[in-house]
Amino acid sequence: MFKFLLPVALLATGSAAAADLPAYTTTPLRAETPAAPGGKRFEILSPADTGVTVPNTFSDPRMWGSRFRELTLGAVETGIAVGDFDRDGLMDIFSVSKNGPCALYRQVSPYKFIDIAHTAGVACDSEPSSITGATVVDINQDGWPDIYVCRYDAANLLFINNGDGTFTEHAKDYGLDIKDASVHAVFADYDRDGAVDCYLVTNILDFSKSPMGRKNYLLRNDGHGHFTDVSEKAGIWGLAQGHTAIWVDVNHDGWPDIYVANDFETPDRLYLNKGDGTFSDVVDERLPHVTYFSMGADSGDINNDGLMDFMITDMRDRNHRQFMTGMEEIGRGLWEMERVTELIPQYMWNAVYLNTGTDRFAEVAHLTGMDATGWTFSARLGDLDNDGRLDAFFTSGMIRNFTDADTVDKQNVAPTLTARANVWKNAPPRRETTMAFHNLGDLKFADVSKEWGLDHDGVSFGNVLVDLTGNGNLDIVFANYDAPPTIIRNHTVAGHRVEIKLAGHAPNLDGIGAELRIETAGGIQVRQLFTERGIVSSEPPLVHFGLGNDDRIKKLSIQWPRGQVQVLENLPVDELLTINEPVLAENAKPAPAIFNTPSRFDALYTEAAEKHGLKHISAIRPFDELSRQRLLPRRLGGMGPAVATADVNGDGITDIFVSGSTGEAAELFLGQTGGKFVVSSDQPWAKEPASDEAGALFVDVNGDGAPDLIVVVGGVEHDRGDALLNDRVYINDGHGRFRLAPAGTLPADGESTAAIAAADFDHDGKTDLFIGGRVVPGKYPETPRSFLYRNEGGKFVDLTDQLAPGLRNVGMVTAAVWADIDGDKRPDLLVATEWGPVTYWHNTGKGFENLTEQAGFASRTGWWCSLAVADVNGDGQPDIIAGNVGLNTKYHATAAEPTVLFAGDFDDKGRNQLIEAQYEDGKLYPVRGRSKLAYSFPWLPKKFPTYAAYSTATMEDVFGSDHLAKARKLTATELASGIFVNMGKGGFEFQPLPRLAQIAPINVIVPRDLDGDGMLDLFCAGNNFGPEPTTGRFDGSLGVVLKGDGKGGFTTLSTVQSGISIPGETRAATAVLLDGSREPALVVARREGPVLLFVPSNR
Repeated sequence: MFKFLLPVALLATGSAAAADLPAYTTTPLRAETPAAPGGKRFEILSPADTGVTVPNTFSDPRMWGSRFRELTLGAVETGIAVGDFDRDGLMDIFSVSKNGPCALYRQVSPYKFIDIAHTAGVACDSEPSSITGATVVDINQDGWPDIYVCRYDAANLLFINNGDGTFTEHAKDYGLDIKDASVHAVFADYDRDGAVDCYLVTNILDFSKSPMGRKNYLLRNDGHGHFTDVSEKAGIWGLAQGHTAIWVDVNHDGWPDIYVANDFETPDRLYLNKGDGTFSDVVDERLPHVTYFSMGADSGDINNDGLMDFMITDMRDRNHRQFMTGMEEIGRGLWEMERVTELIPQYMWNAVYLNTGTDRFAEVAHLTGMDATGWTFSARLGDLDNDGRLDAFFTSGMIRNFTDADTVDKQNVAPTLTARANVWKNAPPRRETTMAFHNLGDLKFADVSKEWGLDHDGVSFGNVLVDLTGNGNLDIVFANYDAPPTIIRNHTVAGHRVEIKLAGHAPNLDGIGAELRIETAGGIQVRQLFTERGIVSSEPPLVHFGLGNDDRIKKLSIQWPRGQVQVLENLPVDELLTINEPVLAENAKPAPAIFNTPSRFDALYTEAAEKHGLKHISAIRPFDELSRQRLLPRRLGGMGPAVATADVNGDGITDIFVSGSTGEAAELFLGQTGGKFVVSSDQPWAKEPASDEAGALFVDVNGDGAPDLIVVVGGVEHDRGDALLNDRVYINDGHGRFRLAPAGTLPADGESTAAIAAADFDHDGKTDLFIGGRVVPGKYPETPRSFLYRNEGGKFVDLTDQLAPGLRNVGMVTAAVWADIDGDKRPDLLVATEWGPVTYWHNTGKGFENLTEQAGFASRTGWWCSLAVADVNGDGQPDIIAGNVGLNTKYHATAAEPTVLFAGDFDDKGRNQLIEAQYEDGKLYPVRGRSKLAYSFPWLPKKFPTYAAYSTATMEDVFGSDHLAKARKLTATELASGIFVNMGKGGFEFQPLPRLAQIAPINVIVPRDLDGDGMLDLFCAGNNFGPEPTTGRFDGSLGVVLKGDGKGGFTTLSTVQSGISIPGETRAATAVLLDGSREPALVVARREGPVLLFVPSNR
């Protein structure tokens, strides 16, 4: 029985719903039966109980014969399509069988089905064919869902629902009888003319003719029952080895965009809808990297910030054993798992793209813990427990383990293609369990596969999350290899929920492409209505929201595909809401598409470097560090540029110096009235050979009151002792003109240095220096020398060993800062190290003592990148903010199981080698695979004749306990960035920064009141493109502003709130007051690219 309610509020670009229709109707959701005592949240139903018994047959003899490469390297997957085909209120299931008859399961009572495929005319067995995806779409807009089936090298099929339990094939009549390597069709109204169009994904058709695949199709619906290929005209380009495509409006402009997941030969595509019938592939402009073997895709708002995020799956092995026999060995150590094409780097793990509300996405797969889910076909996002947050479900496995290195070796020696095919034909399938991750909020996900009963073992392909019976719970249906589909019943009883069905106007009766946003006491949730998700599968046009404890929906806002905006308030829960589309105003047109997202008017900052005349582009020249140290974990070149600020010419306006890099000379910019800058006519540093100038600082060296300049030179291109590594001093004549200081002003050090910090540590009125050694080029992780210099009449004297025993060899220094830590009026020294702690050198007045252990720093060894000191909690004591590598990498570390680096002679050859190691299940394993290590240790394959044997070998098994004991062992126990909070009496406690500050290394920290509220905020930025290719770039961040509450707490401003978006590697940043401003601007220098200047938006 329907209840008719009037809306509390309704806004639209025209009138409300048609005069004779209410805005919405409600139907109570059916109550769910709790799980049996001792049962789990989800119950896998047996085929015998459900009647879902038709196997997914793989019987095409060409798979192991003439079409071996096409049918194993191409689209192996098969799909599931769910819809209420008979309109009885219970969902029915169309199940693809690869080569056997497909099944159409009519649900006759809850979770009971009968197969009616043959009588309905949709068995697809009238001719031999290889089928992949199936899509449910009301193609003729008669209110009855139809079925579109994609096939390999055979015309696709379109089954029109006759409304009487039968279907008639009409693909040719609609122009949809495409004969190609079709994989899946996804439907949306891309041109917003009212009719849904089609994007058709393809894969390999004939490997010998086109191993990189086929072109995809964009098929425009003319609104009269015919589709036309407009791909080329629309900007759909190149060949593709596609597995799926999803429609998602990534920038929320109302125009649906397309993400295409391609397999290894071609990068993915992100087609941004330009609103004029064309698309632009912006994948390299909007994403930091993409997956390599892209498989499935789905979109959803995983952090409930009102923005659509999306996820792409790959084939990353779940554990060390699998990885060492699989993905790690694909290139036998030569192909390094990083593919920097002309477009974008590709990596072999899942990607989770976080929408920042700008034109750039952050990538957070490792942070969420969902980076490695096996050979994963489908990813699906849905609220599985109705708590108001989107969870994730993955299907995985493969018909054969085609990446198993030992079997690949057998294949490689087979004499013919047939013999190679037989190697795989006789191998077992790669079985894996399905996986489920519970969204805990704050980008934290927990693997609940076993706990929830979602660890089905097998080879699984396309899947859907769907309420099969109208109870408001998302059940799960997925396809299996050589077996019937699996149906998993959701027994969740806790939590409110609501389902929404849109009753649109023809020719889009289901409202495909609409965006729905709800507001409850718990916050905001958003969904976009596109029915093809995961991989080669399709769901009914029904929107599900879990609500947790919220028993009322404050507001529901719907942006309809044609542009109407409808707002309903005070809505009930635990109901199916059917919403009627408002009437479209006469001559109404959708708002224009947005290609470049404008900054928000109320953003904290605006980028304005060019406007202010600050034009400097940093560049580096290529240098192959891995040729010197093959097993180097991270490349260290390109340490600069640095930024230094001072009033160099005495005009009362701050000037800016940007140090040089190996591909660009340094530049000094003179500040002008009104906040502008001009390039100084005096640039003596331009005469110096190009070098990696890692640090720079203005210091009054000679006591004349004018700021002189010290440039710290680092990098790895020159060997230790090379004069090109000597740090330099430039003396200011008081008018902003500089000359290179006489030899001996600063001792010639010949070290690759990076950190510089200045203070009058002996209270003699002259500024002294600490300069930290960063690395010994070509000999990582050998300890470089660091230097404590006392200023003696304008000449710096090295007194390190006399005043601070142990500081000389403190470690690989990344940052340093002077601060009075204990309140004795003397500056103490803090030094951050890589593979070590933040060290604390207490100034006694006569020298320095190492109080690192007493302060509580020693136990937290890390890859510390940056330091700042400020009173974050208002207690009057200085706290220490320390940037680290973050939590969004493949590395994991705890005190009990740190990440480890060994350096030593492991085979008595007199060579110093590097071995990374990581713990798993309490055992320490080498990070690199057998092939990569074999280039340095040729004896390794003899010791471990198979990759399987090596995959279970611990560090001790491989190298022996004696060699490990003799080697230098470095450990990192803490990878999070955070604050060492001063607890008084010389002790500190570590407090991690918010999660969004952990998505990349933090190379710079600027503590300032950035929003003018009188409380300290933090600006942090970083990324690091140096890790060796297997590890991949640490590139998740765009910079972040952390708003302080004055009590030590920080909340993350979104990118649109801060106005700060910094792709690339930030190397330096500082706050500066521009002429005429009372609020700080931020100068940001990157390893490559233009210097950025973020000015307060109110300027």
